[in-house]
Amino acid sequence: MKEIGRQIERYKISILALHEIRWVGEGRVDKAKYSIFYGGNEKQGQHGTAFMIDKKIKNKLIQFKKIDGRISYLRIKKSCEKIPKHDTLIVLGDYNAKIGREDFIKDVAGKETIHEITTDNGMRLCHLATEMDMYIISTKFKHKKEHKITWNIPGKNKGNQIDHILIKKNRERMIDDNYKRIRKEGAKLMTEKKREYVNKIMDEIKNDNKSNTKLYQQLRTHKKKKNLTANIARNTWENYLLEKTKEEEESQDERRDLGTLLEGVSAGQSQTLRRRRVDGVFAGQCQTVEIQRSV
Repeated sequence: MKEIGRQIERYKISILALHEIRWVGEGRVDKAKYSIFYGGNEKQGQHGTAFMIDKKIKNKLIQFKKIDGRISYLRIKKSCEKIPKHDTLIVLGDYNAKIGREDFIKDVAGKETIHEITTDNGMRLCHLATEMDMYIISTKFKHKKEHKITWNIPGKNKGNQIDHILIKKNRERMIDDNYKRIRKEGAKLMTEKKREYVNKIMDEIKNDNKSNTKLYQQLRTHKKKKNLTANIARNTWENYLLEKTKEEEESQDERRDLGTLLEGVSAGQSQTLRRRRVDGVFAGQCQTVEIQRSV
């Protein structure tokens, strides 16, 4: 549940429907950022449904009433008929219903489904939507196939779209595509991160004692024109690092050449000293010979 809690906070979900929670009885669990209202069987490990509600709206909840973990379409209809007409009615859950793309259900379902043919449970759900003047809104929004799958077949790389959301047709506009909003917010966040990245690069170059003022000015020019992208900054940074590395390599080469020159000078001095020592010994030997001859 902690992971689910993090996800509803991340995606800013106010109400989340859960099924197969397999908790015993009926109750409420309050956490710091959300509350869980659940209803399960008397025997643990079977069925069970719940709603996870964000802390901002949990105090606005009037009533939570458990009906049954395995409810029929007839009971769903009877329960919905008890809801006042001026209230917004949303029905959601796991119906084990595959909705196809047939034209005869276009009044209650859209084309954004991964299935071509509507199954028997799907037809029952469409009949319920027709009788209750509702629309299966989960088939309206365009997404990738893998994002439409609500249940993965165990052991296979396949899945089904069997969980659905229904809403009264006169309130259909209330349902927004949360994924698009999240993408926009993600893009905004990425823009902020790119700006931080660019500023960091500029600070790195500016604060470096051996900074390349030409590169820094290029960044400033792009930033003033408001066309400074992360790619431009990255390329500029890479060029800066390449030039810096090149300067360091050239400096190392100069030090290496100087070291070789000093070694050559030192070697030459050693050879001169050795030559002087040999010459001195030879001169001493000559003097000894001359002294012996004189004797």
